[in-house]
Amino acid sequence: MIAANLTGDKQLQAKLKRLADKDIKAAVRKGSRAGIKKIQAGAKDIAPKKTGALRRGIKVRSLPRSRNRVGTQIKATGVPYYGPLEYGTKHMEAREFMKQASEDHKEAAGQEAAKIIRDEVL
Repeated sequence: MIAANLTGDKQLQAKLKRLADKDIKAAVRKGSRAGIKKIQAGAKDIAPKKTGALRRGIKVRSLPRSRNRVGTQIKATGVPYYGPLEYGTKHMEAREFMKQASEDHKEAAGQEAAKIIRDEVL
């Protein structure tokens, strides 16, 4: 799981304090989705390809609505062998393509998310 804290922009922080919770959550949801799409693209590029089902199964999903959390996640859906590929088994080394994509694109994803949130709020 990647967690991010948006700090430093005093104008943005002042505006966030004046906004309603639902508006803040909407801006964060939109920004996190845009940022996570960059990681999704990287994961699809480096995911092992035999049939292409794994690459097609890498989806961006919103976190369940909650009072405490808001955000987006990447999931590999409809592919039962995602776990063994990403984390390995006692018979196979982990390939960690999702982890590598998140590390490679973390900076770009954070910048994109912050830009979208800033544009939505200001």
